Amino acid sequence: MKVGDAGLTAVILSGGASRRMGSPKALLPIAGTTFLGRLAGLLGSYCQPVVVVTGEHDREIRAAFAAQEGIRWVFNERHELGMLSSLQKGLAAVPKDAAGVAFLPVDSPALRDETLAHLGDCFRRRPPGIRIVQPRCGDRRGHPVLIAPEVAGAIFALPAGAQARDVTRAEAAACRTLYVETDDRGTVEDVDTPEEYAALAGMWAKGSV
Repeated sequence: MKVGDAGLTAVILSGGASRRMGSPKALLPIAGTTFLGRLAGLLGSYCQPVVVVTGEHDREIRAAFAAQEGIRWVFNERHELGMLSSLQKGLAAVPKDAAGVAFLPVDSPALRDETLAHLGDCFRRRPPGIRIVQPRCGDRRGHPVLIAPEVAGAIFALPAGAQARDVTRAEAAACRTLYVETDDRGTVEDVDTPEEYAALAGMWAKGSV
């Protein structure tokens, strides 16, 4: 799958405070780049544009990527309200003619290129009535979640205090979700603490990611 084949826009959520990590997760080094650098490059190969939603660390993150093109920056001034608030800000920046949205948090940098390509192909070829394509590793549902415009609209309309999973669970219950089985643990592993980061870095160094 090449850029534009699925008509997807990417939304990377990077609005959190990263308090448990102690520094912005978007800027943590990995594979010769950073969490955000890797995800923006990976998603940018399949999605246009790549929307990055920032929050508490907006200035630091933007300064680090000042020279990088292809990112549509969105600042969530209400980032303290949580991930739904950032996702809604990102969805508001998605082009009206987008065929769908692939969204994920910035602390999931180990996603494989081939996994993303396969998910995009499944979204493009999805059967009629399917509105969500989501990876599943073992018994865990992961990211990125690929959603049709109708689902994006439903998430955008959620009230404060709700969660995106309120919509995705309803879609699954209505049999409008296609789960794509994968052994890619990068779809389900996130990094919240220095210990988890050290473990990921060690696995990457050994080539086991």
